[in-house]
Amino acid sequence: MNRLEIEWHHLDREGKTCDRCSDTGETVRAACADLVKKLEPEGWEVTFKETLLTDRELHESNSIYFNGIAIENLLPGTGKSENCCASCGEILGTTAMCRTLERHGQTFEAIPAAMIVEAACNFIETQAKGRSVVMDIKVLGSGCPKCRQTEEVVKEALAEEGVIANVEKVTDALKIAGYGVFGTPAVVINGEVKSVGKIPGKEDVKSWLRK
Repeated sequence: MNRLEIEWHHLDREGKTCDRCSDTGETVRAACADLVKKLEPEGWEVTFKETLLTDRELHESNSIYFNGIAIENLLPGTGKSENCCASCGEILGTTAMCRTLERHGQTFEAIPAAMIVEAACNFIETQAKGRSVVMDIKVLGSGCPKCRQTEEVVKEALAEEGVIANVEKVTDALKIAGYGVFGTPAVVINGEVKSVGKIPGKEDVKSWLRK
């Protein structure tokens, strides 16, 4: 039996969470129940896990993972962002920014069931084809405008090629130096440094994805 764990992370302070997390919680539980019925006959055991976050982990609140892979990395053309959350602000007693998902020009504060189901199906499809679920891509840099542009170019190339990848931003100087990189932005794919000190062209990124 194959196993798929769907894990939902959200803020919890004395049993309270924000409105958008609460809405996502209801949706992800319902989606998991539907996926159990759909996937069990196909040999998949689907489980749900809820992980509570502290105030310091607010930036990760309202995120969903599929066997450890973030939902935005399983949905082509999807990225994470954030906006001001009045509900979290009320809970925490200060202005708070919460995670959102951006896809096709839309911003999603609560994650829709359709996106959860699509991400699960994309995960399973990659397994059925015998591919690695995730191409591991790291964008190295301090978070400067060029670094953010590089991340966007990478995500656009992934979406256009239909490739699923885990895209991670690495900002720690020691970790960056560990790759032997002394100029940023830099792009590392499956452990191999592909670009250093410039914003790569989208066609260049696509060529790296095909290898």
